[in-house]
Amino acid sequence: MAKKSRRDCFGTIFSKGQVFLIHWLFTPLSGLTWDSWFVFLWRHGTTISVRYWPRTLFTTIMATINSIVAPLENRLYKSKINAADVRQPVFIIGHHRSGTTHLWNLLSQDPQFVYPNVLQAVFPHTFLFYETSIQQLAKVFTPKRRPQDNVSLAPESPLEEERALCTSSLVSIQMARHLPQRRQQFKRYLRLRDITMDELRAWQFSFHRFAKKLVVRYGENKTLLLKSPENTARVKHLLELYPDAKFIHIHRHPYRVFQSTLKME
Repeated sequence: MAKKSRRDCFGTIFSKGQVFLIHWLFTPLSGLTWDSWFVFLWRHGTTISVRYWPRTLFTTIMATINSIVAPLENRLYKSKINAADVRQPVFIIGHHRSGTTHLWNLLSQDPQFVYPNVLQAVFPHTFLFYETSIQQLAKVFTPKRRPQDNVSLAPESPLEEERALCTSSLVSIQMARHLPQRRQQFKRYLRLRDITMDELRAWQFSFHRFAKKLVVRYGENKTLLLKSPENTARVKHLLELYPDAKFIHIHRHPYRVFQSTLKME
């Protein structure tokens, strides 16, 4: 009984340690390379709070590693990525907290579909090179549940491609999660309106390259199943990239969405 209690106690402490690392050290921007990280620091470095300096240092270290690995991956997979064909991708769209994740998890059980997982979305520049080698390490530090809503989480769990786009292009409304005091500045990235042509091209290039890398990873006989609520406002742009794309729109009563959002916060 005492042994079990100690084991349970250790498990609780370890679980809390995982959550602590996610909140104060790890970040979805861990997959940045130095060119994007330099742009980020140049634009926003002066607004980073002192308490987030450890996270900034960790991201700097990861950016250095990614900047070394990314050219190696490109050298190994360049021809395959260039030749990859993204055919009839399926997009799940709908408002946040409307059930998009649940529907995605259900549909992803169908073997005809493939999707970006946590490691691929967090490390869009390098996952082809070292996804399998760091998967076991990632399992050690990944909580079994998402802190915000208690949904199951693992390195191989589906994760929205918007995370990858935020890291690879910085053209994403999710930039507001990292710099909430500048949220108004990033709202234009939701519908991709009032942005420069360079920003639009960066978004298009990052999206298509990430999709092509997923095709390389899983094979052209599989169908990409992608889900980001932000895509609800970008159907036009997605059809410009993939005219044969298909969309599944899920909706929920707005009162329930509001209640669910309050619970998450």
